Amino acid sequence: MTTLADINRQIAKLQKQADAIKQREKKGIVASLRAAIDEYGITAAELGFGSDGVARRRGRPPASAASQPAASKAVRRSAGAKGSRGPVPARYRDADGNTWSGRGKRPNWFKAALAAGRTPEDLLINAPSSVATAVEPIQS
Repeated sequence: MTTLADINRQIAKLQKQADAIKQREKKGIVASLRAAIDEYGITAAELGFGSDGVARRRGRPPASAASQPAASKAVRRSAGAKGSRGPVPARYRDADGNTWSGRGKRPNWFKAALAAGRTPEDLLINAPSSVATAVEPIQS
């Protein structure tokens, strides 16, 4: 009579064999796909891959969208129809090199600098100079 333990051992052995076969076949498939992509000049966009490398199915949201928190979905929606606006350049910097774009929650280093008597204007990266300089007109 076969026991549950015997069957589980057989399953584990067969799973190892299946994994080895899959890896062997995968190498051949990847090689043939690369050859076809090179030969026909196929792009990631033509294959339905997004900029993040994830394949998209028409009419369906990405699989990970359902698992994202509601806040990140709202941020994504608020970016407009054109998509994400991309990273924002830093606007504030302290002496230690910490930076902040000025968007979102104030970082701890920024709060500490304000508590120490600094002003947001003191921390601006491109603070306007208090001394105005005259510009000489170009002589032609």
